[in-house]
Amino acid sequence: MSFRPLRTATILALGAVTACQSIAPTAPPGPAVSGADPTLTSVVAAPGALVTERNPSPIETVGGETAPAASFIPHELVVAMDATADTRAIARQASASIADDLTFSGRYARLVLPAGASLTEAARRLQTTPGVRGVEFNWRVTPSYLSAATAQPNNPSFSSQWGHRAIHSVDAWHLLGPGFSAAGTIIAVLDTGLDTSHPKFAGRILPGINLTSDNPNTAIASGSDVTDQAGHGTHVAGIAAAMGNDGVGVCGLAWDAKILPVKVLGQSGGSLYTVMKGLHAIADYVPPAGSAVRAANLSLGVEGHFATDAAMEDAMAYAWRHGIVVVVAAGNASSDVTNPAVNPHGIAVSATGRYQVGGFFAEWFAGFSNRGDRIDVAAPGGEILSTLPQNTNDISTQIGLRTRPIGDSTSSVDPPYGYLSGTSMAAPFVTGLAALIAARYDPNNQILTSSFADKVRARLQTSADDLGAPGKDPLYGYGRINALQALSPTTM
Repeated sequence: MSFRPLRTATILALGAVTACQSIAPTAPPGPAVSGADPTLTSVVAAPGALVTERNPSPIETVGGETAPAASFIPHELVVAMDATADTRAIARQASASIADDLTFSGRYARLVLPAGASLTEAARRLQTTPGVRGVEFNWRVTPSYLSAATAQPNNPSFSSQWGHRAIHSVDAWHLLGPGFSAAGTIIAVLDTGLDTSHPKFAGRILPGINLTSDNPNTAIASGSDVTDQAGHGTHVAGIAAAMGNDGVGVCGLAWDAKILPVKVLGQSGGSLYTVMKGLHAIADYVPPAGSAVRAANLSLGVEGHFATDAAMEDAMAYAWRHGIVVVVAAGNASSDVTNPAVNPHGIAVSATGRYQVGGFFAEWFAGFSNRGDRIDVAAPGGEILSTLPQNTNDISTQIGLRTRPIGDSTSSVDPPYGYLSGTSMAAPFVTGLAALIAARYDPNNQILTSSFADKVRARLQTSADDLGAPGKDPLYGYGRINALQALSPTTM
């Protein structure tokens, strides 16, 4: 397919990123305002003091970590076991039932305790049980986005997508040329699902995987139904891979890449164990002939949990060893990078925003974004226009967008689009670029190894625009991604 810029249309003004306005000193000199931005200049933000979160009184201690009840799935533990361990005997020690089990390089089981049972006491008993290597919370996972109440979609078009101008997408598409195709590249989106009937993804969606049957916060039972009741997953997928150059709506980065929707979050989030299952599923996925999963987007995180988890890291490493570049949102609490982005087998992404400085618009580190030494790269994440589901969903309701099936004349938006802000929006820019890198340098999917994933990470880092302090810094990592520079070399 031809990678040329989308036809220019009326510019849609961007609203304010409200979370940025209340965070100092990383907030820009002035708020984002409406209007066109003929120039976009990168501005370096002062690091400032980190904002830490206050947690309510802890009630459980597992594996050396103490956490409030709201941060983990109640009555559940994730247990790491020896290869020959008796899972049933281990479960009996905690008076628990075995809900599920997984094997990466290690073995893991999700145990469900009786109502009223103490996780602290159960973990204490399990840690002295033969065959048990470790016990962890089943941390609660939520999408990493902030909605912008002032944003209203109106005549959505490429000219309204400032993020593409920031990362030089148009130049990159011209470089790739009309003969380039990413049709053999699969992007796995581990999220709240996908509107599989949205025209911006037509003909490119693979049968979905729904892993939320163990999550009470969703009305979907199981199987391949990945209906996006929240709206988050559809927005994320559009940033990475909405069709471009078709004269309709918005444009993603990897226009013709295939999309594998993996529903790991319900309307109220999900669990870290379910995300682990999603990583296992995409690593073992048998793709259509001529294609392979090359990138996975995890726009999600465990709020207030900043440490690595052996189980989650094993799952991420498992996908990485299969040549899948795992991209993870850093989180939106103006604090340190959260799990799972903190794990080394993932690319941790912070967010930038667009703000008016005097008579021009500038790109600046987004005040809501998490930061720290673990950040690999940054990408645009403030006021990002992308796809939303045609079915009724939480985000459309929240921002006042009436959604409808195509052909229904009661709404002015057909199909719907909307603005959202967060590191959730930054991550899929990186995921889409990782997919293009794989399609350009390994078009026949012959190098499905961790070494190739390592090279993709290195290319993203070395080609980024250094916006912060010289070299790697805790805000932008190695810099904000630059699609043209990442795709310019003739070889990896």
